[in-house]
Amino acid sequence: MTAHVFSRSIFWLSVPFVLFFAHLSASAQNCPMTINPADDFVANFYQNPGAAACYASNLTTEQSANEGDLNAVYSHALYTVAPGYELVVLGYFPNSRFMSATLYDNHLTTSPGNYLFDYQFPPLFSGMTNPFLPGTPFTHKQMYGFTVSFGGSVAGVSPGCGTTSTFGQTVFDATQIHPGYTWNDAIYPPPPAPFPVHLSGANSGGVVQIRDYLDYGYEHTQTLPTPAVVIVRDLSTGCAIPASQATTKNNPTGQPIINVNGSVNFQNAELPWLDQDQITAHDEYYVTAAITPTETYPSDTFAGQQAQWVRSSDWVRRTDTAAAYLSTFLPLPEMTSFLNGESFMRIRFQLPTNLPTIPCNPTNDTCSLTGTEAMRYFSLEFKASTPYTYTPPDTFTGGTGSVLAALDDTAFVRSSQGQVTLIVGLAATPPPGVTSANGYTYFNLAPFLTSGAPGFNSLLIRNLLASPSFPCSVFNVPTYTMEYNNVGGFMGAYVPTVDFPSDETVFGPAHSPGRPNTCTGIPAAPTPNYNFPRTPA
Repeated sequence: MTAHVFSRSIFWLSVPFVLFFAHLSASAQNCPMTINPADDFVANFYQNPGAAACYASNLTTEQSANEGDLNAVYSHALYTVAPGYELVVLGYFPNSRFMSATLYDNHLTTSPGNYLFDYQFPPLFSGMTNPFLPGTPFTHKQMYGFTVSFGGSVAGVSPGCGTTSTFGQTVFDATQIHPGYTWNDAIYPPPPAPFPVHLSGANSGGVVQIRDYLDYGYEHTQTLPTPAVVIVRDLSTGCAIPASQATTKNNPTGQPIINVNGSVNFQNAELPWLDQDQITAHDEYYVTAAITPTETYPSDTFAGQQAQWVRSSDWVRRTDTAAAYLSTFLPLPEMTSFLNGESFMRIRFQLPTNLPTIPCNPTNDTCSLTGTEAMRYFSLEFKASTPYTYTPPDTFTGGTGSVLAALDDTAFVRSSQGQVTLIVGLAATPPPGVTSANGYTYFNLAPFLTSGAPGFNSLLIRNLLASPSFPCSVFNVPTYTMEYNNVGGFMGAYVPTVDFPSDETVFGPAHSPGRPNTCTGIPAAPTPNYNFPRTPA
């Protein structure tokens, strides 16, 4: 890649790619390092560069097109539940729009209490600040930390292995499989036979993941952020064990406690950390329409709407706990015309006027969150997708998806009311009249439709951390339910209206399709009516 400066504008046409940070290897280091009894755990095992090389393993950090938002950076490590140890994760607060940390069990599912959003992290040491608190501008080198517990507590703290930091105040419990999202009860329809029993109880392993959206450094300098690290702590002493022991079988457990080289796809190569049979069963039960049908209303035909939007199931593997997803498959005749260059795709919707101003350039700006934002983040993704299908008694085809392009909320021209009119075409030059002065945003999709990319056929909307005072976000749509309803729609004017004007269309000033704001309307029950609204066990 060239070292040019990135822009987060609509015209960023970089091909999706993946970058990795190799983890710090301790094999060539003189381990264990000398421990200074006057220092604490963080100083002895991380802050000194030699100590970090000995004890700390970088989380795998990547920016990937595989089902993820291309405006986000994902970091992760797989773990094995190893009694007698715990994980300490340390990182720097990014200059970004949003970050979170989530612990997943071996079903790639999380439990309440096993995730934190950025504003919930206490700074690692007194004197440090959290830039995601309202009114707090970003400053460099501010740290956070948390603990992943495998059960038990530190029995005795050896000199230099205690801490005055806050990582021990924020604890994720890795010992148990999630208690909800089960098919062993009558809350959901019974699955077809044969179907495995949903397992619960003790957890054997899983994934710890950190998300970072719209990172200023990455977006403008193409430099991935400083990766968070994971350190394995011995509960008998409170001290760290060398990374060379934590990542190999050369430790008392006889197996790796952490794996920082696993792929983000989390397929069979990650066994025994993950239970692939249970993950597949979750996919079958919660995602396939043959088992849990979508709650339906009459089709949306407002202003020539060609998209029927549906919110995702309440269970999504490795879901972002801060996110709500709305997706649609696009009709084949219209897509054929578009891909043949015979029409444009027009997408019209409203955005809140009080979206965040972060991240900003830390050298000349002091922007910060106000605490009154309608939501933290919005993106529109162009995807190639295949649906999950299930034919009893036991024929399952897992759905796949690849994100071709993702446009965040900063990419759009907006009116004073937040109205967006996006024209998608297959040429570098927009059609006459499609200008920012006329209220349009133009996006050339052609560079993303390469021979190596599967066919574009779907759209996805992603909302993060919507405020309860904003009733028109994706969060307002019940899970696995159509957005449009007999009142007019759970999102009102904020749902995208998609149509395909001819390539001969003369575009005048952009205008709203005129949807009424029906977000607070109470619709009649959809069809079918069981489990509405759907909630996990």
